[in-house]
Amino acid sequence: AWTFVAESYRSLDAARAVPAAQIDKTQRGFTVRTVKARMDSVFVTSSAPYEALLAGTAIDGATGKPYENMADLSAFGPDGLFVEEDTINYEDMGGTAGNFPDDRRTPGMPGTDGVSDRYALEFLTYLELPAGLVTLGVNSDDGFRLLSGTPDPRSALSLLLGNFEGGRGASDSLCSFVVEQAGIYPIRLFYYDGTGTGSVEFFSVLPDGSKVLVNDSNTAGAIKAYRVRSAGASALPPFILSASPAPGETDVSIKPKVDLLIRDTTLALDPASVQVSLNGAPVTATVTKTGGDTLVSFRPSASLPGKTPATVKVSY
Repeated sequence: AWTFVAESYRSLDAARAVPAAQIDKTQRGFTVRTVKARMDSVFVTSSAPYEALLAGTAIDGATGKPYENMADLSAFGPDGLFVEEDTINYEDMGGTAGNFPDDRRTPGMPGTDGVSDRYALEFLTYLELPAGLVTLGVNSDDGFRLLSGTPDPRSALSLLLGNFEGGRGASDSLCSFVVEQAGIYPIRLFYYDGTGTGSVEFFSVLPDGSKVLVNDSNTAGAIKAYRVRSAGASALPPFILSASPAPGETDVSIKPKVDLLIRDTTLALDPASVQVSLNGAPVTATVTKTGGDTLVSFRPSASLPGKTPATVKVSY
């Protein structure tokens, strides 16, 4: 006789849903952002440096400034976004990869340097999900992170639904989670490619085990994706774009420097309103706003106890 334990499912709680009235269901698909570094740039093949590249905080050692975006943005809008009304089924060299045929060229590739390497993509959307167990899949070459955040899926405090770190050929990763209540949920798919061919597909797995691309309007059972909030939707507040140490990070210094980068959206942050506490005690933080970004920084006045969770709270 023996025992075993099944995996713990992540739960997508109902509080993360967006009211249906705030979504424009006539505009299907995804908004896409692409950022590419020079081919000779050195990046570890993992999400952290490519997230920094996408956020504009990765510094080019050759210039001492943030990397110049070398993606070809000729098909992008003046806001720097590409509108994808169909599905995510991309390959950056004009070939095919993964589970589904008819791959389209990755938006922004090849870059202005003629190379399709060292880049990151961000896909933002709102998915209409049924209640119960849902399995989404990402076929990628190289890595990805799939998240749900509220009110903005770009938040550093988003719920991680699944990921793959590192380099690989086009391969599947399945992300299963329980949706507590049927509704429309903000979703962010972050994808990065190091060197060599890159590709990404975003799909769901139906109860019979078949795979169907998300937002495939020609296939029954495909999950619908919407890319635009309705004109009457409430304004979005600023959100925490990045946090260091990261949420859940372990083996942090006992006296770390804490940095929070807060980004404006349709509402702008008032720097004077920022209040920060560490383990329930107020701390004095340096607050610097540049354009639409606010950097909040502090260091604990005393060493933190080891192997004990530390809680940072910021309000604004």
